[in-house]
Amino acid sequence: MPIYDYACAECGKTTTAYRSIANRNDGPECHGKMEIRISPVRGYVENIRYQSPIDNRPITSKRQRNDDLARNGCRPWEGIEQERKQASRNKEYEAQKFERSVEKWAGEAYHAMSPEKKQILNNAS
Repeated sequence: MPIYDYACAECGKTTTAYRSIANRNDGPECHGKMEIRISPVRGYVENIRYQSPIDNRPITSKRQRNDDLARNGCRPWEGIEQERKQASRNKEYEAQKFERSVEKWAGEAYHAMSPEKKQILNNAS
């Protein structure tokens, strides 16, 4: 929703409000209905300009930053709680990866056994 500035014609008080375009004239009241003021467009400009701490490449845009993070196996900082969740997910992923590799090695070892050894192993279970 757009942001609108309103001013009271009587006392000069100003306020900012979010309104849909259709409801922009339904502004707040002070000493009567406040009028919409013309104000500059507001926006957020992200000024990125630094060198990658890993490979010293110049970073001047958000895309270059994302590419640099991906190229170096990094991700943006999202706070300690998110970092703990990610560490937990990474630990679980590594455990599952290890389990799959153990199952693969065990399967390969079993299939490489002679039929006599397989029979002994099956009888022991």
